[in-house]
Amino acid sequence: TSELGCITPYIVASGAEWTAKQLQYQAQILVGPAIANSGCNCLSPKLVILDKDWPQYDAFIGAIKKVMDEAILLPAYYPGAGQRYDTFRSEYENEADATVSLLGGNGKNETKAKAQGGHTAANATIRQYMLIEIDDNTKNKAYALRNEPFAPILTVFSIRGGNDASEFLDKAVSFANESVFGTLSTSLILHPKVDKAVGDLAVARLRYGTIVVNGWSALAFNNYWGGHPSEELADIQSGKGFVNQTLDVDFNLVEKSVTRLPFKTILHEVQKPRDFRFQNPKFSKNLLHFMVKPKLSTFAPLLFYR
Repeated sequence: TSELGCITPYIVASGAEWTAKQLQYQAQILVGPAIANSGCNCLSPKLVILDKDWPQYDAFIGAIKKVMDEAILLPAYYPGAGQRYDTFRSEYENEADATVSLLGGNGKNETKAKAQGGHTAANATIRQYMLIEIDDNTKNKAYALRNEPFAPILTVFSIRGGNDASEFLDKAVSFANESVFGTLSTSLILHPKVDKAVGDLAVARLRYGTIVVNGWSALAFNNYWGGHPSEELADIQSGKGFVNQTLDVDFNLVEKSVTRLPFKTILHEVQKPRDFRFQNPKFSKNLLHFMVKPKLSTFAPLLFYR
């Protein structure tokens, strides 16, 4: 019962000014995992948590939309994906305090998706990527916070944090811990100008089994992987217990696995959404080799897989 699902948060700290290149770069490494396998992934980023008072809030949302809009559509073959997609759309499309954007595709990409994706079954659904923007004023916000969308859907939840990293992360961590379904994994994005002590406090408070600072939580799958041990049997969400024993430490002694990456690193290359990377059979084979034997010689083929 170590992995039963999670609405995976992707917390982006405010309090620092990003360059235009940093905005674009971070949007790419967020969108790549979010749309991989058309969002049908247990550790796909599903809930981006942002500070509404961050002066670059709109610019970052714009960068996310641009990357999603330019991405090739992928077939959502997982059973029920189309129904879940339609339900989320109906929940928020006419909500006064919500914004729904449909991005990507435009016909020719759908054909290419069917040709390259390899999924031509009758139940395969090809839809545009859906970006939903909500906040505490959204009446039915709970639906997106309690229902995991195994579909090409990404939700942004904004919090008033005064463009102060400490204030925002205090609120964002409490929100993720108390209001969002699951405890499996999360990502925390910290600009180099954010006080390290502020980031460390957020990491310590997050009740998630796997935390990756400045990267997709999947990059830490080979570490201890499973729901946070605070979960109770009467309300199991992501499960109890861990898989993997990278350091050969007793599971009972582990509370969470924390992996820290630089704000920009070559490891992010596997997160960028280009050319059906996550649907390419050769890339998938290379990724499997890396996950079984994580080292430089098995990582390099992920960058050069054609």
